[in-house]
Amino acid sequence: MAGTSGSPLPEGIGPAARRLAQELRALKDARGLTLTQLGAQTHYSRASWERWLNGKRLITPDALVAFATRYGVEAPPLMALLDRARSGDTGAFADGRGSSARGPAAQDNVAEARTHGPAGSRIAQLPPTTSDFTGRLEQITRLRAALTPGSGDPGQVSIAAVTGGGGLGKTTLAVHVAHLVAGRFPDGQLYVDLLGACEAQARAPEDVLEEWLRTLGEDPATLPPRLDERAALFRSLLSKSRMLVLLDNARDIEQIRPLLPAANTCAVLVTSRNRMAELPGAYKLGLESLPDDEAWTLLAQLAGVSRLAAEPEASAELLRACGGIPLALRIAGARLAARANWRVSTLAQRLGDERRRLDELEIGDLAARASFQVSYAALAKTESPDGLSPARAFRLLGLVTGPDIGLPAAAALLGLTARRAERVLESLVDGHLLESPTPDRYRMHDLIRLYAAEQVRRDEEPSERDAAVARLTGWYLATAARANAWLAPQARPVPLEPIPLSCPAPEFDVHEQALAWCDTERANLSAAVQCAAAHGCHEYAWKLAAALLGFYNLRRHLADWTVTHQAGLAAAEAAGDRVGQAWIHNNLGFVYFYWEESDRKALTCFERSLEIRIELEDLTGQAIALNNMGGAYHRLGDPDEGMRCLERSQEIRETLGDRLGVGMSCLNIGCIYVGSQRPALAEPYLHRALAIVEELGNRQLTVTTLNNLGEVYIQLQDQEAAKQYLERSLSLSRELGDVPGQALALQSLAKAYYDAGEGEVALPLWQQSLELYESVSDPVAEDVRAELAEAGFGGTR
Repeated sequence: MAGTSGSPLPEGIGPAARRLAQELRALKDARGLTLTQLGAQTHYSRASWERWLNGKRLITPDALVAFATRYGVEAPPLMALLDRARSGDTGAFADGRGSSARGPAAQDNVAEARTHGPAGSRIAQLPPTTSDFTGRLEQITRLRAALTPGSGDPGQVSIAAVTGGGGLGKTTLAVHVAHLVAGRFPDGQLYVDLLGACEAQARAPEDVLEEWLRTLGEDPATLPPRLDERAALFRSLLSKSRMLVLLDNARDIEQIRPLLPAANTCAVLVTSRNRMAELPGAYKLGLESLPDDEAWTLLAQLAGVSRLAAEPEASAELLRACGGIPLALRIAGARLAARANWRVSTLAQRLGDERRRLDELEIGDLAARASFQVSYAALAKTESPDGLSPARAFRLLGLVTGPDIGLPAAAALLGLTARRAERVLESLVDGHLLESPTPDRYRMHDLIRLYAAEQVRRDEEPSERDAAVARLTGWYLATAARANAWLAPQARPVPLEPIPLSCPAPEFDVHEQALAWCDTERANLSAAVQCAAAHGCHEYAWKLAAALLGFYNLRRHLADWTVTHQAGLAAAEAAGDRVGQAWIHNNLGFVYFYWEESDRKALTCFERSLEIRIELEDLTGQAIALNNMGGAYHRLGDPDEGMRCLERSQEIRETLGDRLGVGMSCLNIGCIYVGSQRPALAEPYLHRALAIVEELGNRQLTVTTLNNLGEVYIQLQDQEAAKQYLERSLSLSRELGDVPGQALALQSLAKAYYDAGEGEVALPLWQQSLELYESVSDPVAEDVRAELAEAGFGGTR
């Protein structure tokens, strides 16, 4: 045939094999396909296609069906050529030595082709595959491997189950794979949509068997009436067959058990929103969202590659809004394809509004909301022995605005014990409305969360919503307060009344446990503060924000610190809570210390806190505010006023007998003297501070005091003494996970070694310090760069 590409076909190849290779080459060339494209689009390697098209190997039935399905080619004529080539051709593939090269596997295929007749006589009930199918290569490979006839023991049929939530493309994938492996099953394919996602519409297995038995040639008038009899007849008819059975949208194991053949020459492919945990001996594939590259490819096939490439940022926003769900991507792509005058950014902006995202993801008979509704409706009919229906649990989880939720927090939200909550949550996992990425942690896909949020607004009274948020935030608050006692032992505890909890807050035995919990829950804690404020839980909102002070200070999460405290301040002001306002003003001032050029804001916050503390006659609070004002004045270039504030703070603390407070005042007075290059005045204050904080076992303040003593001895040019204090500080700050403390100790150690003439030791210390400051976006990093440059290391990283 003219116009074909590739190497000349080898001598000795049989006529049917030659004709088949020529046909495939012509079809490939007519579509302008490269070998690379052919491999990617059919999920076979480029090298395999090179061998098949050049007659070095005979194409496999699976690959031939994949080719025909992907490019809309009539499969029967090609399959007939393949059958002839396998059964009657002489000719070599690989080495050109004739039929002797085929071996036992080829002989089995010959027997198969002769026994089961021509391809045209097969039962072929599979729906058509989608022409724009893309991605899922790993899943396709696994499913194809699982659907191998004859791989099991006699009486053991090969079964693969594709499970997942609505809109993930279970049916699309299953139909695509079924077409790819159809060549393995010369007696054909049976297909049924069991409608199991909707209980009221689910197909009865006896009705399905009636249809299939008629298809297999049985007289309708003689069909047995009972389900077990029909199932037995079905198994008998398939006992000598090689047939693929696709059970789409199965409800549960009870619905599909009668539809399973027993012959190991058959295979069954199942799709379901149920996890099908009871399906014996099956390969189970839990389908998840598409990865970013595959999602982009699918969207590009629908909307146009050049269109997405022209607006990369908007395209990325659109992909994020769709969350990798194929149904959402298809809807978005179809909407763009139908609106040639729309920019990608137009749709991205519309989907960016969470309140209307599900409204926007709809076109024709495709709708993301409708897909989720099917699963939710099924939940409404499910009762729970734990007193809370899965449907209500699903709704209440729509109140969670963090990225995930731990089991104890979820139990608090639902008002259940952890054990009872786990049973309800796992039922949602089984229904693919909730994911469990790790034990005892759960998350919702963003689009499902939006749907759950719609349902909780629609079906729950406002008072019930607020109560659930209060239970969740109360649990976070109780736990965060315990963590803060470890992370900021010097800080005044947030005032708490007993919080009723259905699931106890965890206890922390060591500093590291408290820090690890905060690290894990960081995003959820920030979201909880804002959620509590939005639902009128004002007291919990500001107290949770305040209880995170130690964590935010250690990790320098300045953005979280600012956002939570601004929300907490708004909540305290909305409630007219003067105590809360004083707390949050003080903590906000503290965070402003770490933002560049924000010292004036910090002082203003401390002054407001002091005003309220005086109004409340809170002496301890006044001492705290004055202490912090002293630091702010010093940074603003007024050390004398700063010293007056610190001395007043110390007087109050001495009067109250607040030994830790006295230690903090001594520390801060010493800091001011260090900052004004008066080390001799700083030294006694810092030594007194060190004695107090070490006696009280406050390791966090010990780190700070040791760092300042190191700086004192650098200024006094006693480098050996400086190194001793700084090494102690570095070791302790590493134990505590105190990144800023480590960075400062390393920075000061570098200066001590450099001043001692050991620049080769100083350089890596400065570099480590810089990396740590940069890791927490601390502006002190600029000071380190300046020190490196001054020391002659300006171009070094």
